[in-house]
Amino acid sequence: MLNVMATLPPGFEEEACRELRWFNVKVQEVRGLRGRIFFACPEPEVVELNYRSRCLERIVVILLRCEVEGLEEVYRRVRGLEFGRWISSGQSFAVRASRIGSHPYTSMDIAREAGRAVIDSYLSSKGVRLKVNLDEPDVIVRVYQVKNELIVGIDTTGDWALHKRGYRVYDHPAALNPCIASAMIIASNWKPSDSLIDPMCGGGTIPIEAALKGLNIPPAKFRRKPLAISNLKVFQVYLEAFSAEGLCSEGSTLDIWGLDISPKHVAGAVQNSKAAGVDKVIKFLVGDATRLRRIFDRSFDFAIVNPPYGLRSSSPRALRKLYDGLASSMVRLLEKRLVTITHRVGTMREALLSNGFEIEFEKPVKHGDLPCWVLSARPP
Repeated sequence: MLNVMATLPPGFEEEACRELRWFNVKVQEVRGLRGRIFFACPEPEVVELNYRSRCLERIVVILLRCEVEGLEEVYRRVRGLEFGRWISSGQSFAVRASRIGSHPYTSMDIAREAGRAVIDSYLSSKGVRLKVNLDEPDVIVRVYQVKNELIVGIDTTGDWALHKRGYRVYDHPAALNPCIASAMIIASNWKPSDSLIDPMCGGGTIPIEAALKGLNIPPAKFRRKPLAISNLKVFQVYLEAFSAEGLCSEGSTLDIWGLDISPKHVAGAVQNSKAAGVDKVIKFLVGDATRLRRIFDRSFDFAIVNPPYGLRSSSPRALRKLYDGLASSMVRLLEKRLVTITHRVGTMREALLSNGFEIEFEKPVKHGDLPCWVLSARPP
């Protein structure tokens, strides 16, 4: 069994834990609103998570967790680790360090000392001086210092994190992180047999992520760079079994719709869905989310939506009108649940409640560095 840490968008730890349970791993610790989950799992599951996880952004095998008091101890602790299992003598490596808290040194200082320790450790045990490649290393050693806690591990994902799906050929100016979209889908309890609409779909991330889930298409299929795990000899025996190709379900019937008022964004969403290979199972339309009854003469089971936050141009009054129009329009054709994310939680809450929705939960999350809230609501 390996001890593993996964990183993810902060606030979505509950949804990520639900996903991890599907992979039969044992969750050990959850750091709420910190985007960190610690768990234990066998080596094959580390490979499978890199290929198939939809919520996680990076998966790191932990070599060390301890308390440290300064840079000298960082060096000593890393120097005491054995890296021969993870790095071959002909491979290059780099240390990626990050730091949270008040320290008399920087993340670059940690990276320098940890890198020196890796080199000295390997030279002592293998008689070989490892090559350093800061731009495109074969193996990445992750070093995190959170206050006095030091975490050292081997990055099995790479600098190209799992949320960089690769199917996004059209970049919406306010694109949603695909890991957040997938976590919202999990939070909604949507199933592939249910109908789903995103009435403000932008570049199509939410419908595309739902379609990928419904067709069992692994996100790693669209990576533009190899997973770091492909350079780690420990996992070589498992890689062929979990190649991204051949893990898909064919012939599934899905009822997924994407709508946006901008023809440009709808055209971009279609491009993205084609790049993801799901354009045949998503219907995209140009239309106004506040006037859905003029477009549809049917109902939908679920709605998942990432509306504008009004950070750049919308006045508070205009945003209230937009959110109220969305809620008023959705309440007339929604059967089961609406899940939404916004920076303006009070405005969204008021719009939902005034239109008869029952709010099931609202919770703080982060969309990048922006504090947001996810709300789940049932129609009357």
